[in-house]
Amino acid sequence: MENKHKDSLTNISNRFALMEYIQSVEHANLFLINVDNFSNINGAFGFDVGDAVLIEITRLLEIAKPLESRLFRINSDEFVIVTVDVMSHSALSDVASSMVSFFDQMDIVVSEDISIKVSISIGISVGYGCEILNQAKIAIKELREHRRGHSKIFDPNSMFIKKQKENMYWVHKIKEAFEKEQLITYYQPIINNKTKKIEKYECLVRIEDNGILIPPIRFMEASKLTGTLSLVTRRVIEQSFKTFSTTEYQFSINIKHTDLFWCYLED
Repeated sequence: MENKHKDSLTNISNRFALMEYIQSVEHANLFLINVDNFSNINGAFGFDVGDAVLIEITRLLEIAKPLESRLFRINSDEFVIVTVDVMSHSALSDVASSMVSFFDQMDIVVSEDISIKVSISIGISVGYGCEILNQAKIAIKELREHRRGHSKIFDPNSMFIKKQKENMYWVHKIKEAFEKEQLITYYQPIINNKTKKIEKYECLVRIEDNGILIPPIRFMEASKLTGTLSLVTRRVIEQSFKTFSTTEYQFSINIKHTDLFWCYLED
């Protein structure tokens, strides 16, 4: 009978066991370990080799992890190590750096013909309950915006977190702008310096919010994240063609090739 608390490949504790454990302790230091570019191993050598690498990584983590800690495999190439003693930030960083260095010095030998070097990234969080796993995931995301093969302690006040919260706000605002017809096209005149006459217009997108025109620099990144960028582009095209269909003015729209590609797919 299958044990729901054991990982079938590595025979160590799994995600279910982790969730139960971190909810049962008053304090935990959670090290989320992600194998860098693991998909490349599966792609280059196949899943059987990938599984063999994961088994060997498990063995190495058992060696490298701190004493009195517990090891879990929670996803394909994600492992978690938990300790319960109170540790300073420098001590947490030292533990993580030690594990990163350990793997930097190791070659994983799968067979006589296959030897693979892997690196790991580690997100660290401290606290209790299931939220610390999510915090460690955020720490790894922040880390990988700049580099891999290192570690990062979750910081709730980091610029990365602030940026994530701001993106979530604008995700909501974009959805609201579509629903309330607040996404409008703003036309900026291009004036000939010699004749002082308007020769053409540049078409720009804005969100109108209580009489305030919000520029795209505030919401375009969130639009990309939510996959609504092509809808924004389509709206600008539709409104611009409608506006200038009865005039003799030329107009221009800033469109990337990816915008045209997605608009084409949606048609």
